[in-house]
This record gives sequence, C-alpha cells and structure tokens, in this order.
Amino acid sequence: MNSLTLIEVLRRRSALPVEEIWRLLDGLPALLDEAERQGDSPAAQLLLTVRVVFENDAQKDCASRSVSEWPPFHLDLIADAAQGKRTGMPDSPRANPPARFAALLHEMLGGPHRADGARPPLAALDEAANRTLQRALAGGGFGSCAEFWREFLRESGSPQRGMCIASRLPGSGTPGQVLRLIPRDASMPIRLCARARFCIGRSLAEADLPTRFHPKTPDNETRTHQIGRVHVCGEIIDGQPTLRDGNGTAASENGSTLDEWPLAHDRATPILQSGVLTLAGHFALAVVPHLAPMDDFAIETLPTIAGGRAPELRGAIIFARCDGEPLLRESVWLFTRVDFTLGQDDRVIWLPPGKGNHAAFLRIGGCFWLVNANLGGETASLGVGEAAPLTAGQTLRLGAREYSVEIE
Repeated sequence: MNSLTLIEVLRRRSALPVEEIWRLLDGLPALLDEAERQGDSPAAQLLLTVRVVFENDAQKDCASRSVSEWPPFHLDLIADAAQGKRTGMPDSPRANPPARFAALLHEMLGGPHRADGARPPLAALDEAANRTLQRALAGGGFGSCAEFWREFLRESGSPQRGMCIASRLPGSGTPGQVLRLIPRDASMPIRLCARARFCIGRSLAEADLPTRFHPKTPDNETRTHQIGRVHVCGEIIDGQPTLRDGNGTAASENGSTLDEWPLAHDRATPILQSGVLTLAGHFALAVVPHLAPMDDFAIETLPTIAGGRAPELRGAIIFARCDGEPLLRESVWLFTRVDFTLGQDDRVIWLPPGKGNHAAFLRIGGCFWLVNANLGGETASLGVGEAAPLTAGQTLRLGAREYSVEIE
C-alpha cells in the first residue's frame, strides 16, 4: 500500500490530536484553493477525496500509527468516490471551501455526529482555536482555505518552524541579487529579483518580468510591440515598494495604470495593497504584495552566518496575468521571503507568508536560501526541517522537477 484516504485513517483511529493534524493536513489548504481556482473542487465528502500518498512503500499499519512515525508523504485530491453519499456522515458545505475544510478538521479532531448537523466546540481545542473553527464552519470571515489554516495554526498553538542548516551541503551560498532557476524540462523558469529596482516590459533581456502575448501570432506580435521594452519600473523608496511609468528616464509610449489610475513617469505610486497593473491599455497583471516578517522560520546558528542589519522592507511582491494565461517566467520581486508549495503537477504556487506553509525562498546576508518546512521527502537534497543557501551551478529539485541554479 502506498496511499490511503483520510477516511481510512479516521476509521482506524477515530480521532487525531491537534499536533498530528498540524502535520497531516498542512498541504491541504493550497490544494483546495488551487482546485477552487480551477473550478475543480471535490463534490463529495473530503474524507473520501483527500488521499495521503507515500513517497516510499508504506507499511499496512500506517493508518493506525502516529503521523510523526509515517514515512515522507504528500496529499492529493482524487475523483469523487461513488460511496460519498452512503457514509452516514453529514456532507460538508460545497459553496464555501474554508467551511468544508473546517468541517474536515472538526471530524478528524473527534467532533461528534449530530442528527441536526451541528458541530459543537471541541474539548481538544482551547477557546481561541474553537472560535476560529466555528467561524469557518459558519462560512464567514475567510477568503481562502490558506487564510483559515494560518489563523487556526496560530490560535491552536502550532510551534514555530525550527530549521537546521543542512550540514552535508555547502555552508555558504553564492552572493547575488538575482536568482534564476532554469528547468531541465519544458516547465516555466523562475526568477527572483532582490534588487531595489524591478523592471516590467516586453524585453526578455531588460525586464525582470517579461510581458508578451503568446502564442506568437501576427496579432499578438502587434499587441506585444505596443508595450515598451521596459514599460513600468518598480522602486523601493523610503522602505516602500512603488511603481512608476516608463523606464525610469522617460514615460512609456502607451501609458500604464494601477487600478485604473494613470501612473506617472516622474512620480512614484506606492503599492499599498493588491491591485491590477495594466500596460498599454491591454496587458493586465495582478500585483499582490506578500509583505510580512520572516521570523516564522527560525534557522539554528543563522546569526553567526548571516549577520548584517535588518532590512526595512520584508516579504515579496507576486505578479500574475489577470486572464489566467501563463507568463513567460515566474517573476517575483523579493525583499526577504517568498513562501510556496507545489501543485499537483509540481508547479510552484506562491503563498502569503505563514508558519503553516511548506517552503520558502529567503534572502539572507546577500544570498538566496531555501527552507523546506514540510514539503515531504527531499527537496534540493533538503529534508523536512532543513535550510541551506543556494550556490550557482547546483541542481535544485522541487518535487519531480529539476532546475539549474544561476545567480548574478
């Protein structure tokens, strides 16, 4: 047996302590949120449609053992089981993913079945954690499963992630301001830019974030050439991320807007919240600040390695096409930290900073670092709970995909 569903776990153990729930379900919020974005949310009870997949051959008694004793694993979603309506368990609400996730938590923490479908507070949780759980069950206050999970982890007392530096890897990374991850297959390249200036435009060489229409057709080429080689510049001014039109010297030919307000080339506009950046009137990008401290990942012995003054600006800014089309590469304006998990196809999914997240790239002491909090198995030769600086020329493995590391 190399996989089992959550209902198989619950049938053997009846209920799990919250400490095991923290580890077991940590990858589920990202899966559920991604499925919701793709319009592919499971219709049946989540106990039936969430599966634990072990990276090695698991023993048959895994379902009855503590999660801390399991071999490396990850979660995935399976097609709705036909028996979903015959379990005798109350169905979780379909319209609200955080409520469905909360119902699963309630069930796995030993919540009783009641004929009226009510889910009372749990003795296994204190008042604050119960309050968070009940709010999610009621369908209010959480925009995503990840948002609910972060608050539940905090209120239920989940400890900080203690990371140790992997001793078998080089102890120092390659200093630089730009990290490029070049895939060995046809997947999307990743670029993390840690400079004070971030360029957006059609030029592959001059722009950190290339903005081109594809596939390459005559119509798309025409639209692409309405975008400047560097059409918008991001700058850090007085510890604040900002945007301005043009290449930093002159305005763009066809203009740009942030939430429909024109950007000026001689005056910076602060990025205060998520918004829509539009280039030349037709290339729309979501601009999503993920600004937060990075101290949820406590790396042992790090102060003696990194040193230096604390940065003014922490976190990162994420960019995505508003129409859902892929960009030519994943580009992140990185200040100190960008969190991520891996999707079902091992695609990198960026997440807001949180101690419930699986992994992160960090910027420490002039170098780029990777921390593996709970991706399962090994990632870039990192086991769970390990961190390491990245070195130019090394091979980085994220799930089944391999990347060559370039740093400049």
